[in-house]
Amino acid sequence: MEFDDIFSGLQSNSESSKNAAANALFNQIMTPGIRHLMRKWRFPEQDAEEVMMISMEKMFLKINSVKDSKAFKSWCWTVIENSAHDFYKARKRKAETPLYMSVDDDGEEAVIELNHESNMNTELVDVSKCLEQAWANFENDFPERAYVIEQQVEGYSIEEIAIKIERSDAATKEFISQSKKVKDKYLKKCKEESDDD
Repeated sequence: MEFDDIFSGLQSNSESSKNAAANALFNQIMTPGIRHLMRKWRFPEQDAEEVMMISMEKMFLKINSVKDSKAFKSWCWTVIENSAHDFYKARKRKAETPLYMSVDDDGEEAVIELNHESNMNTELVDVSKCLEQAWANFENDFPERAYVIEQQVEGYSIEEIAIKIERSDAATKEFISQSKKVKDKYLKKCKEESDDD
């Protein structure tokens, strides 16, 4: 069953259609979601499974907030990302902080991995906290933009991301480019404060 069919089934008045669609969604997204959470967020398998169950519940409860079937698949992945972020914050995984992105002097993206158990100096900790908060704000305000940037950082090609967000390759490339510009505005303050120190 394709995502368009799953979307229609979940909104059906027929209980049998809803159940079939729910099972199809589970089969489509559960295993890839667990692998994604274990790879990106470094969750143990048990935690990844818990996050996916939380995500599935949110999908079923909030399906009516999705107006377009073409956006359903990317919306599902956004729900997973948001659930993972909330789960991470709740468990305070200080030794396994996810990736946050900064911009170096050449305007190129640099990936900073926060590790609170390492021997970082105070300045780096302050900058890292600033980046963490800036990224969290950006992700909260623009979850789909944050999602596509994260996908590219993880090594997915434009073509692969385009399939996930159901846009053309050209539209996806432009969306990612514009998303990075928006993201840079959030992180600019941290870069400027770091240069001033």
